[in-house]
Amino acid sequence: MAQAAAAAADYAAVYPSRPNGLSAARTMAGAAAGGAYAAPRPAERVREAPRERARYAAGVSPFSILGFATVAVLMVFVILAHVSVNAASKQAAEMETRLESLAQEERRLRISYENAFDTGEIEAYAVNTLGMIPASDGTVGTISITPADKAEILSSGQSSKAGFIDNMADFILSLLEYFK
Repeated sequence: MAQAAAAAADYAAVYPSRPNGLSAARTMAGAAAGGAYAAPRPAERVREAPRERARYAAGVSPFSILGFATVAVLMVFVILAHVSVNAASKQAAEMETRLESLAQEERRLRISYENAFDTGEIEAYAVNTLGMIPASDGTVGTISITPADKAEILSSGQSSKAGFIDNMADFILSLLEYFK
């Protein structure tokens, strides 16, 4: 009997329940106890309807198209920005080179300008080429001219109010000319 109980326990571990509601342990225990052995019913297979797999639409989302288009446009803008930065860098380098050459030319011209006004050369040219003679202390003189006095006479027919209005009109016209 102990052997039948052990077999029933092993059978119950493999087949925990039956479709007819009897557990495997009861069926085997009843048979071992001398009772009628209830044969298990064959398991009825219930056919399940075949599951349809979810199918996704083959279309592309308009938002993804819009996103890709935006990314493409922004990439083009970035490339154009790099091109313009490179062109500006090249132009700046050319201008720096031109600036250096102009600075050298300015130094050269400044030296020649300073040499052009050498008083020794000018005196030599005046004496030798033009036939002038150097001035002595007694030949140098100064002339002073006093400026003549100047006065304006206003006509007595103008009133001070008319002059004030003319002055204001001139002031306003000068302001308008300034802001043009």
